Amino acid sequence: MDILNYIKSGRVYLDGGTGERPENWCLEKSEVIEGLHRAYFEAGSNVVCTNTFGVNKDKFKNYEEIIRAAISIAIKAKDGKEDRFVAFDMGPTGRMLAPYGDMSFEECVELYGANVRA
Repeated sequence: MDILNYIKSGRVYLDGGTGERPENWCLEKSEVIEGLHRAYFEAGSNVVCTNTFGVNKDKFKNYEEIIRAAISIAIKAKDGKEDRFVAFDMGPTGRMLAPYGDMSFEECVELYGANVRA
């Protein structure tokens, strides 16, 4: 079943997140992140967000590696069940857009686009 049909059939519960700056754990402690995703599924969540909220190419040189690992971990935690879904999580850049900050609109679009392409 795809997510759109699932949403039409009833309630959808999301996970509660992973906390503060755990993104490197996708590489260093993947079993902890996978266990957290599994716990959310077992508690009744239908959707878990990848552990990528703070990941972008400005903050992490290895952002592509982290993103790929995070997606893989979340998919593995689904255990192949059709009523479980994974959402790619993208948080704020940490910078302000011009004219209030130093980031151009185009730079911001590129930053988020790099995450999606990864």
